Amino acid sequence: MWPGNSKLSGAAGRWVGSSPELSRLQQLGTRTYLVPEFAIYSRRDSGETRLPARGTDAGMNTLRLAVLALGLSSLAACAPRRPPPAPPTPETLYREGMAAYAARRYDRAIERLESFARDNFGDARVPEARLTLGRARVSKREYVAAAADFQRVVTDFPTHPLGRDARFGMCDAYTRLSPRPQLDPEYTNAAIGHCEAFARDYPGAAEAGLATQRVAEMRAKLAQKAYENGMFYFKRRAYDAAVVYFEDAATRFPNTHFAPTALLRMYESYQRIGYTEEAAEVRARLLRDYAASPEARGLAG
Repeated sequence: MWPGNSKLSGAAGRWVGSSPELSRLQQLGTRTYLVPEFAIYSRRDSGETRLPARGTDAGMNTLRLAVLALGLSSLAACAPRRPPPAPPTPETLYREGMAAYAARRYDRAIERLESFARDNFGDARVPEARLTLGRARVSKREYVAAAADFQRVVTDFPTHPLGRDARFGMCDAYTRLSPRPQLDPEYTNAAIGHCEAFARDYPGAAEAGLATQRVAEMRAKLAQKAYENGMFYFKRRAYDAAVVYFEDAATRFPNTHFAPTALLRMYESYQRIGYTEEAAEVRARLLRDYAASPEARGLAG
């Protein structure tokens, strides 16, 4: 039980004799007691503190350590503070960022190169740093941020030799962002635009063939999406709606393998709703434009 005042009942309660530690407590305005548990309690202001009992070696050693710790904490509070470390120089940021990218430490490379490019716009190495930053983000599959870095190189440094690499980087990033055909085609359309522009503006580049190939892949995705939308209505006998999507697949993406299949489904849709003239026109179109396709050979036979 904690003592509430200076009077204690019972034979065990009495004032404790003097010691260096207790004298220090009395100078601080602390009242000290001895209770039956042979422990010394002190109270100052509204707080109470239990101190080890006097008369035992372990208790006195603990008390001395507590007083010593109090003194050391006071000295530490008065010690002079060290100045903060100097910020890294542009040279350090650039060197460490490029080294981290070469070592495939992409998080470190992004952190260093982003700081360098942001704070040193006039530095001649910023285009290379920004391009490497985009490539590091591609490696981490952060394609939206990577495309933004490549765009910064093209926009901020339109005549720089690295602009070609940055433009192919945009083609690559948006191709990787392109989702399954059933989903929103925003990134697919962006990939087509950037890859077509690269192949047109840099026909002799080593990446021109790859850019053209990716355009074909993205167009096939859009054709598949249109064809599958048409089949959704075709299977539900909503032939008028189905014809709209089949026409879109065949007209917008004539070089994909979905085009002859879409024309065949158009022909069947017109037949089922009794549009004989339209069906005949679509049949002739299929036989003329895709004569070698399995769909055309099936109709011709």
